[in-house]
Amino acid sequence: MAECLIPTKQWISGHDKDDLLLPTWQRLVNLMAELCDTPAGFIVQAGNDKYKVIIANQSVENPYQAEATIDADVNIFCKKVVEHDCLLYVGNATECAIWQDNPEVSQDGFNTYLGYPLHWPDGSVFGTICVMDFRKTQYGDKYHTLVEHFRDMAERELELLNKNILLESVAFHDHLTTLVNRKGFFFAAEQLLKSAKRTQAAICICYFDIDNLKPINDNYGHQAGDLVLKTFAESLKHSFREVDIVSRFGGDEFVVMCQESNQTFMPNMIERLRQRIATQSFQPTISFSCGYTSIAIDDVNDMGLDYLIKLADDEMYKEKGKKKQ
Repeated sequence: MAECLIPTKQWISGHDKDDLLLPTWQRLVNLMAELCDTPAGFIVQAGNDKYKVIIANQSVENPYQAEATIDADVNIFCKKVVEHDCLLYVGNATECAIWQDNPEVSQDGFNTYLGYPLHWPDGSVFGTICVMDFRKTQYGDKYHTLVEHFRDMAERELELLNKNILLESVAFHDHLTTLVNRKGFFFAAEQLLKSAKRTQAAICICYFDIDNLKPINDNYGHQAGDLVLKTFAESLKHSFREVDIVSRFGGDEFVVMCQESNQTFMPNMIERLRQRIATQSFQPTISFSCGYTSIAIDDVNDMGLDYLIKLADDEMYKEKGKKKQ
């Protein structure tokens, strides 16, 4: 299971990055309730002493809205799902003695509940995703499969939020340039490869090496060398797209990974970088060598990301060698 950097002891709706998660969850729950033909659908978080509605479908028939809470010692459906970490389906709650003290039944008149446990990225129980209906029902496999599918999508969004937070952590960033480091590169690459798989985009990796950094450090001092590194990093970020992975692998080496739109994409990006650097009045002069390789997404798993990086590195050294001739 992945390490969870989202604070699990506080309500998810209080996290400063919820704008990446909650709108998507809202769409999921709205669609889930619509497809299940139910008046109420929810994502509920379990706290130490309360359960809180994080998302409620936007229906006039739904008596519970987001931010509603109920004490954890009350006999509600979601409590059973969380306690046993398994699905719960009840189709005739008003006829079941076990649910007579459940206010969802005794006060609101709900008869049907179908809910699945929703998990944090580390595998612990977050809460539930569920649908509820005032009618008595006999749900078949179709409904169970549908809600389980929405649960899986909701968990993926929670994992994505966790990965975004992890990517912004100190462990994944180079302190000098603020680019992702080698570790952060491989972490972010997992997401880019998944995206490229869906769109069947080619993958392109470019390896950059700043020329003559050691002589710059020797002749101008390490502060000048650090400034060269920071200036080059900024030029890389402004030359490539926000969706591209721009990383400092260490020393004077940088690696960029992209989804390639066409065969001229990377040459155009490299030329854009050269022009940007050429327009800067910076001393000492910055120059770089680079090499790149492109491959169809379906071939990436066969070759491996490390091998693709090596191919780009080899091409970079060929260019650097030509400069010494």
